Amino acid sequence: MRTLYLTLGLTLTLGTTNCLLAQNQNSEKVRYVYSSTTQESYNEIELLTVNKPDERQSALKKLQEYQKKGKVILSTKEYAPIKTRIEKAPTNADPADANAYEEMLYAQKVAKRYVVVTELLK
Repeated sequence: MRTLYLTLGLTLTLGTTNCLLAQNQNSEKVRYVYSSTTQESYNEIELLTVNKPDERQSALKKLQEYQKKGKVILSTKEYAPIKTRIEKAPTNADPADANAYEEMLYAQKVAKRYVVVTELLK
């Protein structure tokens, strides 16, 4: 077995070299904190509404409304790792377990703050 040391200080033991290579090829920096709506989210709105000007206008209007409420709009790609982290976070963690409690607080905060582009198109 091979051991892969991740930049987060975690150790992941992999069963085969093929798995290790796939992991290395697909590794990207994941960003979990955004202070404002990203250019990538605007690009995705344009891409998803390329032949639908009315839908684009509606999405941009919703985007502005969300921003006025302090929300941050993210592209599907940017939101995916955050969504995964929210889903994996405990919903009722004991404050004595600092890691679990911190994950729970993070998940609660970002679930209220971040909005994925596809929500604007509904």
